[in-house]
Amino acid sequence: MTSITTIGHSFTRTQYIIPKKNVQSFSLHQSIWMNSKKLAHFEVHVRHGNHDQRIEIRYLPLNSAQQLFNWLRVR
Repeated sequence: MTSITTIGHSFTRTQYIIPKKNVQSFSLHQSIWMNSKKLAHFEVHVRHGNHDQRIEIRYLPLNSAQQLFNWLRVR
């Protein structure tokens, strides 16, 4: 797994490049308040050595989150 961290003026952005074979589990979460705005949180658990690393993408458009979920589901 490769990560690239970019630090801006008031935020930090990290990009991960993850081999699909290292993804152990993934899930899609949506609260009742996010439902009306068509947003979701996407969470991925990745094998990282002997440990598990959790990566979360927050407030992702629901369509994009569902496409990502379906892409990972079909192995």
